[in-house]
Amino acid sequence: MRKLKTLTTKHQQLARLLVGGHSQAEICRLLDMHKSTVSRLVKDPLVAEEVRRLQEMADVSSTTCVPGIPGKVAEGAHKGMDVLRSILEDERLDIDILKLKANVSLELLARAGYGPIKQLNIKQTSMAAHFTMEDIERIKERAKELSLWKNT
Repeated sequence: MRKLKTLTTKHQQLARLLVGGHSQAEICRLLDMHKSTVSRLVKDPLVAEEVRRLQEMADVSSTTCVPGIPGKVAEGAHKGMDVLRSILEDERLDIDILKLKANVSLELLARAGYGPIKQLNIKQTSMAAHFTMEDIERIKERAKELSLWKNT
C-alpha cells in the first residue's frame, strides 16, 4: 500500500467527512472517488492522524464553547472515578463482582493509554503442606459452618 507524503485538499475533505459521520459510500459519492480509493485512504496513517486531530478539535470546541460544560464534565469524571474505585475496592469474591472488577480495570487502563492485555504468563508452583489431624478437623468444621451459613 502506497502511503501519502502530504495531505491534499481532497484528503482533508475526506477526513472532515469521516469525522462528520459520513459512511465510506457517502464519501465516494460526495468526493467522486472509487470505493477502493476511499478504503485505502481511510487506512493511510496521514489521513488517520488528520481524523484524530479533527476529532480532538471537535471534542474540545464542543465542550469549551458552552458555559458551564467544562465544569460539569470534570464533575462527572470525578464521580465516575469514585464509582470505579468503589467497585475495585469491593471485597466480595463472587464471579459477577470479579468480572465487573476486571472490566473496570481494563477500562481504566484503556483510558490511561494502555492497550488490552494480549497474553498473561502465569508460573505455576507447587506447594507442599502438611496437615495434622487437628488441622483437618478444624477445616472440616469450618466447611460445615460455611455450608450451614449458605443454606440459611
